[in-house]
Amino acid sequence: GDTNISIPAILGTAVGALLIFLYLSVRYTRNQVIACFVLVSIGELFFSSMVPAFITGSTASFLSISTYFSTLGQIPMVIRERDARYISLPIVLISLINASLWIVYAAIRKDIPFFMTQLLAIVFMSLNLIFYLWAVDFISSESI
Repeated sequence: GDTNISIPAILGTAVGALLIFLYLSVRYTRNQVIACFVLVSIGELFFSSMVPAFITGSTASFLSISTYFSTLGQIPMVIRERDARYISLPIVLISLINASLWIVYAAIRKDIPFFMTQLLAIVFMSLNLIFYLWAVDFISSESI
């Protein structure tokens, strides 16, 4: 096979599997599991060469924002039960680092739509981090 294509595909699949494992390692609902696999399936379709780059980029931005936004659904449960197990700290930290790196790239490229997508990711994941730290008593209720 063509190693120029197969190595990134294998690495992408491994990273995807790791992220799914981390996502599902927290307390979750049945709807979140379904949403996770639906989003991954849609994402895989758009990695193929059958879809034009503009549609792929637009869909990737939408899925990225949806993925980050979907994590906010856990916050009411964290507040109600003061239980940090609803938020995956590794996913939050990896997502913050990832979005920070991409935001630098977008700024260098002067790509405003991509910059805004990553800025939303940072906002959403920062909210997750704040409530995680609150649930483990690292920050006080008055700080929020």
